[in-house]
Amino acid sequence: MCKVLKHDKRVLLVINRLLRRNFNVSCNPGELNDFCLLNDSWLGKVIQDVTVSDLLNFFRNYFDVVQFYHGCGPKNLKPYYVEGIDKLNISRIETQLTYLLRNEISQEEQDLLKVGFKEARAFIEDMYGRDRICFHTDKRQAIEASNFSHFGGEYITYIVSKIPSSTLKCKISHFLANKNIPTLLIVHIPLVDLTNKDLISFLNHLICIWVEIYVLKRFEFQECSYNTISYNSQIAIKPIYIYRHEHPRVWLKDRAPFYCDICHRTISHAL
Repeated sequence: MCKVLKHDKRVLLVINRLLRRNFNVSCNPGELNDFCLLNDSWLGKVIQDVTVSDLLNFFRNYFDVVQFYHGCGPKNLKPYYVEGIDKLNISRIETQLTYLLRNEISQEEQDLLKVGFKEARAFIEDMYGRDRICFHTDKRQAIEASNFSHFGGEYITYIVSKIPSSTLKCKISHFLANKNIPTLLIVHIPLVDLTNKDLISFLNHLICIWVEIYVLKRFEFQECSYNTISYNSQIAIKPIYIYRHEHPRVWLKDRAPFYCDICHRTISHAL
């Protein structure tokens, strides 16, 4: 059975039981400072004689995959399940957008769209993480980041924002709103594919809230668990890593019904 490391209440409870079963967890660690980031100095006070390296090995030995979330808005989902998730391809997005709008905008408006292309390209060249794939670690945060569910994600949003015509901006935004499949992909990345730096980044918040809830006992899960940290993958995601997908209801509000080629049914807000 695949053991999934993810950011939720049930898994945190499992982690608490595992840590207490395998290590000597302190009942009174004393004053802890700056324990939002993993380091040996404070970790040793909470779990006696344990270093960050020990903790990483423990998680690698027990869990198989880490669960991440990726919002997208493609025309169909099958390519994800066949080809996986690739890095931002600017030329492909521009070509697809031009094709989608071919019968919707005039030649003059197409020239204005090209201005948006030029401005967005200039912006993305200096953007950190432009050659990486963004994943959320917390499902709630992934759903709130609704701009990722649009066709082309936030890059398309930026293109449209740079078009020098308010009328055309509204026209394209309205058109695209019903030309996608708003989807949240749930991805399982094997721990063997994550560097220690990647794993530490994921565990920083998880271990922090474990300390708050189960060691210091100052908060409940819902009071301190919200995690805005994202993971930026430098490698393309294989299709086998896509565990499943959802169409969050909050993304379907004011959205016309659409057909999902993987669910093989029409999706509407009423569902």
